[in-house]
Amino acid sequence: MKDDVYLICAAPNPDYDFLSSLHLEKKRVIAVDGGVNICDKLNIIPHKIIGDLDSADTQLLSKYDKKSIFLYPIEKDKSDTELSIDYAIESGYERIFLLNAIGGRLDHTLFNQLLLFKDEGRIYIDTKDELIFALKQGKQNEIKLEKDELFSLIPFSKLEHLTLTGAKFEIYDSTLVPNSKGLSNIAFGTVNITFKKGKVLLYLSKQYKQI
Repeated sequence: MKDDVYLICAAPNPDYDFLSSLHLEKKRVIAVDGGVNICDKLNIIPHKIIGDLDSADTQLLSKYDKKSIFLYPIEKDKSDTELSIDYAIESGYERIFLLNAIGGRLDHTLFNQLLLFKDEGRIYIDTKDELIFALKQGKQNEIKLEKDELFSLIPFSKLEHLTLTGAKFEIYDSTLVPNSKGLSNIAFGTVNITFKKGKVLLYLSKQYKQI
């Protein structure tokens, strides 16, 4: 696979301090629609610009090679973010990070999280405060965490034969339904999670530790 790729989405009120801390000028970047406006403010030249460009500053587009712009109609079956993820998957990038994908319209925020299930363990939503990704069913998910790091399991369906070890609240061969039972667990270090069937997101907090 290729290196990681970073998708800059167009949610309002981007955290420029966080985005600057990632040194994206040294990385492969895709601007998702109005994400091109953010790239310009960060002095980043995106590898690709993908979307219907209804929220992009059209004057900026003249700065870029037309071959790098994938223009789609406004009325379509997929969001600009999903189209960008599909491109990144098909292009063979190892890991796909969604930046500025949380905030603004709640429906967009929720659907962006659902898009993590397009390729479990490969697509991440990354913010200053959290990292979110989908776990793989039928496989061992080994998550290397720091001691006392907070994490949550957020199920989107019933999880069957779930086992979670390496944390304060361990689970052994149990069923977990969409409720708050998986909320706010504390890692001892490396956490191992397996389940035979279901869909679940793992939420990692970057700011919180149990004292």
